[in-house]
Amino acid sequence: KKEAEEQLSEAQPALDEAAAALNTIKPEYLREIRAYTTPPPMVKKVLEAVCMVLGEKKVADWDVIKAATRKDDFLQQVRSFKPSQLGEELRLKIKKNYMSSADFNYETAQRASKCAGPLVKWIVAQVRYAEIHISIKPLRESIEALESEMAAKKAGLELAEKTVGDNNAAIKRLEEEYSDMMQKNSAIKTEIGTVAKRCERVLYMEDGLIQADSSAPIPT
Repeated sequence: KKEAEEQLSEAQPALDEAAAALNTIKPEYLREIRAYTTPPPMVKKVLEAVCMVLGEKKVADWDVIKAATRKDDFLQQVRSFKPSQLGEELRLKIKKNYMSSADFNYETAQRASKCAGPLVKWIVAQVRYAEIHISIKPLRESIEALESEMAAKKAGLELAEKTVGDNNAAIKRLEEEYSDMMQKNSAIKTEIGTVAKRCERVLYMEDGLIQADSSAPIPT
């Protein structure tokens, strides 16, 4: 897990830098882009790649690209895009058709347009982060499986502890009930003993009276 986090953290600064660069794009930079009837090749290339990442179709058509940039939330779509949304097929297509060109870099794009430079940074950062994200997928899946297994074992342990706790509580309750019964039994025995002694005294007294009656003279 630590290895996966380290690899992703290495790519994070590029994402942060790209996000900061996007904030430098002013509305007039986008208006300049939209004003082109035939844009500079570098500008068109960059906007094609951006629109492709955002899911636009027919990105080779400049009118389609201009329509996409006219949307009120165009930059917000760019800012909110996550590298994990970039599919493998599209990632490879962006690398082959755009990033493989030596001039597809910030400096060249920035000379062509102050809007294109930050967008190139954004595209490159998205693709590279997505590459790492995909490369560590097996490791991430192993981690998730391990964490799932650990969670299951933890749940089993908690259940066992609860069962033991319930059993201990039941044993304690039975012990208390047994102790209570013993106390009651002892009290009953004591009471029986007391009653028996009383009976013995009564019988003794009755026996004495009977003997006294038998020794008296019979009246004539």
